[in-house]
Parts: sequence; C-alpha cells; structure tokens
Amino acid sequence: ESQLDESIGYSGLGWADHWLNQYDESLSNLHKSLSLLNELGLDICEEKGRLHSSIGLVYWRKKLYSEALENLNTALKIQQATLPPEHPDILATYNRFAITYSAMNEVDLALEYYNKCLNIRLATLPHNHPDIATSYNNIGWLYHEKIGDYVKALDFFQKSLAICRKILPPTHRDIIRTEQNIRKVNEKLQNKSQT
Repeated sequence: ESQLDESIGYSGLGWADHWLNQYDESLSNLHKSLSLLNELGLDICEEKGRLHSSIGLVYWRKKLYSEALENLNTALKIQQATLPPEHPDILATYNRFAITYSAMNEVDLALEYYNKCLNIRLATLPHNHPDIATSYNNIGWLYHEKIGDYVKALDFFQKSLAICRKILPPTHRDIIRTEQNIRKVNEKLQNKSQT
C-alpha cells in the first residue's frame, strides 16, 4: 500500500466520520491524509485542495470559523492553481465560504460567495438543473433570514420553486420547503405593509 493510497483511505474515513457527526475523528483522519501528501512532497495538487476544503467544512460544523476560513483560503489558492475556474471543487469551496460567512453574520461576503456558486452553475449546468434551484434558494434564504430584504428573498425563492416544479414531484421536500419559505416571506411582506 502506497502512501498515496493510505492518504486516500484516511480521506475516506474523514468523510465517513463527518457524515456520522464525529467531527474530531473526521479532522484527525483528514489531517492524517494531508500529512501523508505533505510527506510525498505534493505541495500543490487537487487532492490537497479538496482536503483543505473538507477540513474547512468540518471546522464550520464545529463553529470554529477562523479555522474554517484559514483552510478554505488554502483550498482556494490550491484549487485556482490546479483546476479550471468552473470546476465543481471550486464551487464546493465557494459554497463553504458562503455558509461560513453567513454563520459569522458577514452577509455581504456570504452573498458574494453564493453568487459565485450561482454564476458557475448558470454557466455550466442546464437551466432547469436542481443545483441552480438550490443556489436560488440559498440566496433567497440569506435575503430573508440575514438581510431582511423580503422582496429580493421572494424573487429568489420563486425562481427556485419554478425550477423545482419542472423537475420534481409535487410532494418533494425541496418544493415543500420552498413553498414554506415563500409563505413566510409573504407574511412578513404583509405585516410590513400593514405597519
């Protein structure tokens, strides 16, 4: 078994631990994977970018935002040096920046990164792709919950719902969630107009 194979194994264990909400174990395994790549002298490679992005996500889950941002910045530098600008790994890192900045109430930065995700998806995916609906929903949520701009929130939720209705069954959770979001925003808009 080569060090590279061992690194890949630790990376897989790190992801499994992450999905089991075992974040300390996840970080331990992801860092072991990273150390093995360092021992191999692989300073700039796709896998290191992916690992730093994953480590950033786990730190976000642990609410350790400065550590999350540090790893996400490292990931993005590596990814921008090794991948095309619209690569899914870069998109995933942008999304992780967005959720981290949102958790820190840095809404302008969160919006910037959610828009980067949306722009990549619009440029690379069919116009009715569910990931585009997700981007619209994420931006709508940010306008609704963090910014308080209900008109913009409603616009993004409606764009999300329009895509979801074309591609998903009517009882799908994404449709139900988006319809609930639209109802909440409409209630807030009505309350605002009554005051």
